[in-house]
Amino acid sequence: MKLVYTYVKKYASANYHSCADEPLKSQCKVLLSQCQQHNSRLLEKERLANEIAVLLRIKCISEQMEGKREAERRCLGEDIEEINENLLKIATASSSEKDELRATASNLSERNSELQEQLQRCSMDCDMKSKLLESLQIKVSGMEELILGEFNALESPVSLSNKFEALVLKFHLSNEDACSFLKAWLPGPLAGQLSAQVNDNLADAEVRRKELQHIVDSRDNGMSDLQLIKLRRGDDPILFCSEYLALYTKVFNCPDLLEDDTSFIYSMANKCYVSYPTRMALRNARSYQNFVNILRDFCQGSSDREYGSKAGVSVISRGTGRQRECRHSK
Repeated sequence: MKLVYTYVKKYASANYHSCADEPLKSQCKVLLSQCQQHNSRLLEKERLANEIAVLLRIKCISEQMEGKREAERRCLGEDIEEINENLLKIATASSSEKDELRATASNLSERNSELQEQLQRCSMDCDMKSKLLESLQIKVSGMEELILGEFNALESPVSLSNKFEALVLKFHLSNEDACSFLKAWLPGPLAGQLSAQVNDNLADAEVRRKELQHIVDSRDNGMSDLQLIKLRRGDDPILFCSEYLALYTKVFNCPDLLEDDTSFIYSMANKCYVSYPTRMALRNARSYQNFVNILRDFCQGSSDREYGSKAGVSVISRGTGRQRECRHSK
């Protein structure tokens, strides 16, 4: 679930509004309609994030309403029992009271029918909530099992295509879903080179193979340099960031790339040999400057720890030497 919340926080762009007084089914329809209307103009990553966000919103609403529904069930059950007792009293009443109470019995019977209908609607709402939760769990578990990794342009197009299509077959993805997944996997500049068939989610496996062949064959000569560049211990973090930015814009032919582009920042974070918490902080950096500051602090901290360790060893060595000299003099 942590992966899901991170994905939604990074890509989701829609705000959802619903009326808490309406039944759960109506609220779900309104939220899903808002999601579809908003997603009609977005890229696939944002669409998927918005769909997950609306499912999380529905899950939250369902959990909030669960206690309310249980209380309503208990109240309805008590009302039904009270009505049954009243009907029993009417049945055992004297003949002189029957005419007077017949109208009341009719009203109580109608009320009983209404309460039964409300109880049935509550049951349907609870069933719907359970199905939505199950659907969300299946979708989340499927996302967590996706194991493609970062797109490696140094691999052959045959290898890339085989890995991708194997995952398509494993999860029984349709051509529409496979095209969306391909666009999400490729780096932004490369995804912009895809044909209309892929962008319209109509390409089959053979067309997708040709697209990968075309993209990999047309890569810039600097792609290998971009793939091999890493931030290693002792490297200057500011120099590394500026060099990676220059190489990234050259390879992907995007001179107008904004420094704060999330895809670029995420790609640069994967090139840093740092601790896991620091890498996560780099991937979620709010801007290029924020990225540089986090990386600089990490490198400075690592340097200080290394210097402190060496200094400690030096002091101990000098102390041991003086002790030996003292022993000689004695």
